[in-house]
Amino acid sequence: MNQQSSVSIGILCNPLWQSQQKTLRDNSEMANWKKILETASSLGVKAYIFGLNDLQFEKNMLRAYSWDGIRFTEEQIPMPHVIYDQLASRKLERSQRLRDRRKRLSEMYGLRIFNDGFFDKWQVYEWLSENQAIRSALPATILHRQRDRTKQFMERHGSVYIKPIHGSLGIGIIRLLQTADGTVQYQWKSGRKKVVQGQMASFDKWLEQFGKRLRQRPYICQESIRLATYEGRPFDIRILMQRDGSGQWKRTKAFARVARIGDFTSNLSSGGLALPLSQVLSQIWKEHRQYNQVRQRINDLARKVVQHLQEECEHTLGELGVDVGVTPSGQVYVIEVNSKPHKTPTTQAGRQDLVDLSFRRPIEFAVYLAQTHLGSKAGES
Repeated sequence: MNQQSSVSIGILCNPLWQSQQKTLRDNSEMANWKKILETASSLGVKAYIFGLNDLQFEKNMLRAYSWDGIRFTEEQIPMPHVIYDQLASRKLERSQRLRDRRKRLSEMYGLRIFNDGFFDKWQVYEWLSENQAIRSALPATILHRQRDRTKQFMERHGSVYIKPIHGSLGIGIIRLLQTADGTVQYQWKSGRKKVVQGQMASFDKWLEQFGKRLRQRPYICQESIRLATYEGRPFDIRILMQRDGSGQWKRTKAFARVARIGDFTSNLSSGGLALPLSQVLSQIWKEHRQYNQVRQRINDLARKVVQHLQEECEHTLGELGVDVGVTPSGQVYVIEVNSKPHKTPTTQAGRQDLVDLSFRRPIEFAVYLAQTHLGSKAGES
């Protein structure tokens, strides 16, 4: 038996076992879980999914769920060699007990758990600002603390995004535009596919209405970058960067995310449209040399971002979604970095081989991680 076949990987997510039906409750992530487990099996790697409530620290055991291609099975297993954190929902963090369990798991595994937890947008900005090669590609950003400073920032830039530090899916983002007479137009993404629009006489008046919301949780204020448009709609670019079986960062896939009509964010969960990057960029930069230059800038920036974040972050990173904006002149900016990039097991517009690769690379990296940090122990069954 080769060493890889004896490596075990735990996929941290949120499965709910139904005792009477003896299966997992179906949910929107089920297809992804099956794809991860099937990919691991095809590589000869033992993989299981589990939730924070399934940890049995005192016994050094885990209640986990395996997939044989037909059904899920509940098992009691020793703690796996490596943990791949795929817990996408922040709602569980509201429970102190579950936060404590996550913390204990992180301390137990150290560098053998990858993509542990979520990014803090302000922390990411501070990390990236330290790199001279990246700093010029960052929109001006401040932490919202004092209304006067935010007001000055707004007046300086004219158009800004106000984003919750711990937000996801674009929900809670506010876009402000100040006109020449001081009027403030706003768009507030209050739900996945719900955008509230309005206008106030001044920034102070707007703050009177939204100030309470801004005090409920921390926000950053970010300069609005004028993005290039595709068929009249703004777009950004998601680059999925992953580490491979030798621990090296590789670009797995990249695609354009075009905002749906009436929306100002391009998140696919909100109805944004995913299109091949070449299709979008070639329509804007028809000259071959310009097209290649823009693509190279996008790739170079994404690589610099992930390498620098891994240097700064105390946790192991195995994959990151880097969102890049491109201006009409071809300048590139880091819009956001996602520590839990969403993947789907099939594609309609893209290449299925790259989708398959996006599920395979985390498994290969997990094996590398186990063998690097555990050596021969990772080969023990």
